Amino acid sequence: MKCDCNGRLGLTTKLYTINPKDRSVIELYGVLDPNTRDWTDGLLSNIFRDINKPTDKNERKYLVFDGDVDAMWVENMNSVMDDNRLLTLANGERIRLQRHCALLFEVFFLPLCTKYHTVIVHCSLRYSSYLCALNPTLPLCTAL
Repeated sequence: MKCDCNGRLGLTTKLYTINPKDRSVIELYGVLDPNTRDWTDGLLSNIFRDINKPTDKNERKYLVFDGDVDAMWVENMNSVMDDNRLLTLANGERIRLQRHCALLFEVFFLPLCTKYHTVIVHCSLRYSSYLCALNPTLPLCTAL
């Protein structure tokens, strides 16, 4: 839906979808070798670095987290979702989330998110209307 809207506005849209729960935090963010001090990017840090390169193109890039929110991986995203918009890696490197980029969270089981309310305060979760159709007693549905 977001891609369709951006296309109508003349914006090229690129989605980079990952499931943060299908790998370890080291595989996601990267690892610093304690002996050589060499840094190896993980999947997320590699994508994050790539999408935040400066561009003159009229485009939007979205990093889509397609999986449940959990403390193992989401804690490192706090500084990205606050006003700093910085991803800080274990090697001390900081990568700024540029204006042409955004994060989207596609969460299947919403009750898990309430455990991580500090993260939820910083981001906007889009609720699908079918959730309310399936269970109209959800707090979300009764608040609408």
